[in-house]
Amino acid sequence: MYKRDIWTFRDSMEVEEKHTGRYGAPGQKREKKKKATPEQIKKQNQWMKVRKVRRLIKWNFTEGDYWLTFTYRPSDRPKDMEAAKKDMSNLLNRLKYHYKKQDKQLKWILKMEQGARGAIHAHMILNRIDGGDLLLARQWKKGRVHMQLLYEEGGFQDLAEYIAKKSDQSQGEPYSRSRNMIERDPETKVMKRRTWQKEIKPPKGYYVDKTSVVEGINPVTGYPYRYYTLIKIGGGIRVYKVNIYIEADKKAPQRLERRYCFLLEYIRKDGRTETRFTLRSVRLTYNEAVLKATVEALGKLNKNCQVAIYTDNDYVKSMYETELDKWEQKDFKARTGRDIASREEWQAISAYRRQHVIRFFESDKEHTNQLREEMRACKVS
Repeated sequence: MYKRDIWTFRDSMEVEEKHTGRYGAPGQKREKKKKATPEQIKKQNQWMKVRKVRRLIKWNFTEGDYWLTFTYRPSDRPKDMEAAKKDMSNLLNRLKYHYKKQDKQLKWILKMEQGARGAIHAHMILNRIDGGDLLLARQWKKGRVHMQLLYEEGGFQDLAEYIAKKSDQSQGEPYSRSRNMIERDPETKVMKRRTWQKEIKPPKGYYVDKTSVVEGINPVTGYPYRYYTLIKIGGGIRVYKVNIYIEADKKAPQRLERRYCFLLEYIRKDGRTETRFTLRSVRLTYNEAVLKATVEALGKLNKNCQVAIYTDNDYVKSMYETELDKWEQKDFKARTGRDIASREEWQAISAYRRQHVIRFFESDKEHTNQLREEMRACKVS
């Protein structure tokens, strides 16, 4: 048996799965406990601090809230860190008064830093209210306030690591926070050992953030562990948009020499596009060629993406929409017990859809003609 802890947020869930000494691990005898080294303890403590900060941000803030930097003009620089902390305390008291006037709670996370040359500045995450930009500029009277809006890419991981990191010049804890912040305990489930699967299968409506997966063997207990994040499909965490256009020069079903190509089209936040063209020569059936192009194109994506795949191959589109779920349940075996055709490619597509949101569409005439022209003009790579 093993334990699964689930922390739920607005657009995601964080999951920790671990075998403890109490429940043991599947197929493993409990090993003799080892004493953790000082380096292991230090690394574990820092990981826990980052995890706590990340969850505080996800529970209490959202895209559009503030990431602020407060700096001092030379004539108003504090004599030491204690004086700077008092300045920030006075600022927060004034902000709290104005937030109450709008019937809003003030929530904040504060990180004070002192540079190598002694200059002190402060970083703060702050929930946003109407007129907040002007309010902050008026209330911070000892220098400048630099304002950025929070963005949720990566589930705030980079921001949490920065806040939780203790600088060489700082004293005490790396950050402080308001006491009115939401914190929740996880939902804990004791799972039967046979439910531990090599591949993570997300619940309906979610996909696995591939970059969040951490797994290994606890060096102290000798038992396996796994941590990962599930992203709600259509939720607030940024998903990159990608179009994949697939074309072949011959569409006869039998295996023969043919060329196929695909065009990857990345769509930037500002709406601009960036494209990558790939051309291959193979001896495959038409279905095999389209599947091979699909797998190769998806393999080039290293972030969570919303993927639209355009192809004239009705078989691949239909099998993806109607049969892939069934194949997964039957370990990609046909009714006869034999492997399905193109088993490796379908397994790869199955794995990719746990990272990406994938849909198939009918090719459009414009891109079909464009790809045919490219195939005629280009040499095979």
